[in-house]
Amino acid sequence: MREKSIELLGNWPGFKAQNATAEDTRLPNAGIDAIIAGQAFHWFDAKKTRAEFERILKPGGIIALIWNERRTTSAFEKEYDQLIIKHGKDYVQVDHRNIDAEHIAAFLTPQPYQLKTFYN
Repeated sequence: MREKSIELLGNWPGFKAQNATAEDTRLPNAGIDAIIAGQAFHWFDAKKTRAEFERILKPGGIIALIWNERRTTSAFEKEYDQLIIKHGKDYVQVDHRNIDAEHIAAFLTPQPYQLKTFYN
């Protein structure tokens, strides 16, 4: 994803790709207005990432955790999901569906959070 971001955004003024992890971004203290994690939070070490986000986020900054939820209602969707479960390395353990409101609240405590769902 980092390589794709460089390909798509590399010519934008101010864009800089950082070769780092959520747990150790190597960004300056209190220098970030917003942190957005798309389809990735379930891979993070929540305790280490929370400390890192607190360190790099400016006062009043925001964190947005975003997922696309693949439907599993039709026969095809159910079979496709089973195929991923069977052949995906560690899929069941790191599936974003393992993250619920309780996990998100624990990660963001003591800050409040809002859960928004947008159907597509």
